[in-house]
Amino acid sequence: TPEFEGMVHALEWSATDRMRLHVSRGVADVITDFDVEARTFDDLPAGDFAVGSFRTAGTTVAAAVSGPGHPAEVVTREGTTWQRRTVSNPDLEEVRLSRQVVHTFEASDGVEVEGVLLYPLDFEEGVRYPLVIAVHGGPESHYNNAWMTGYSTWGQLLSRRGYFVWYPNYRSSTGRGVEFAKNDHGDLMGREFEDHIDAIDDFVERGWVDRDRVGLGGGSYGGYSAAWAATRETDHFAAAVSFVPITHVAGQWLTTDIPWEYYYVHYEERWPFEQWDYMEERSPLTYAHETRTPLLLAGGTSDTRVDPSQPLMLYRAVHETTETPVRYVQYPGEGHGNGSNVYRYDYLLRSLRWFEHYLRP
Repeated sequence: TPEFEGMVHALEWSATDRMRLHVSRGVADVITDFDVEARTFDDLPAGDFAVGSFRTAGTTVAAAVSGPGHPAEVVTREGTTWQRRTVSNPDLEEVRLSRQVVHTFEASDGVEVEGVLLYPLDFEEGVRYPLVIAVHGGPESHYNNAWMTGYSTWGQLLSRRGYFVWYPNYRSSTGRGVEFAKNDHGDLMGREFEDHIDAIDDFVERGWVDRDRVGLGGGSYGGYSAAWAATRETDHFAAAVSFVPITHVAGQWLTTDIPWEYYYVHYEERWPFEQWDYMEERSPLTYAHETRTPLLLAGGTSDTRVDPSQPLMLYRAVHETTETPVRYVQYPGEGHGNGSNVYRYDYLLRSLRWFEHYLRP
């Protein structure tokens, strides 16, 4: 499937010349039957949900799915009919949820960028609202039109407080084919980050968003984006939340548990000493003394993917050289993301309060 503008997550052989696949095409996430010889897809019709995983047993297909109205639940399919088998959050039926849509816009260079957008709960035309851009990590990852609320993605928790929440599949995301996913190679925080600036322009031009009340948050590579937003792109952002972030590119490469992925994938088979100036140019730490964006940093003390020294360096540089509000929260024993519900809840509350304080003063 060299020309397939999507992503295959999982497969099962159903015959010698036929596979059943779990695929994403942009934000759409489906189960499909793939004819190996004809190279054609035959989707299993689905409702308003995104597939998390699936298994086939005989004529029955079982899948874990979520959607704009609910987190993951189990459904099964016999013939052409899906049936929901679990209701894990019955109280959610009584909660009024914000509107969630698939949104696309044309970037400044003509490329179409797609993502998922949550409206403020009580949205009114003609009113300008604060915006939070929730940037996924990877960057080889993407958002589906699924349940968008979690301890590090915020979703309904922000929208019901009166925010637009934008989940962009910016350039470097998966789900759009290999070429689209390789846009960060040799251009960290380059054209990919301009997609975020172009999104802000789009929402402002539509009359939805107040340009002076825009925040950006994310973890891992999304944390890198948030650190970059607060430093190099500080003119555009009134608040940033940066979780387990890359802040000094060469230092990250030399301390991570995946150095060979960096060598072969992101940095085009060149070592740090062969591109030192470029790595300094693309490091948020380089611009720490210029930041005017209030910055919340957080991460675990046992993170082997992004060493805890990364957020610490940026915290110290901003704290000692500027008057800009900055805070660094360390989570004891946590790795690359919080596993403890206590620390998940803590990070969630701190993030919401940070955005509330600086975007809705």
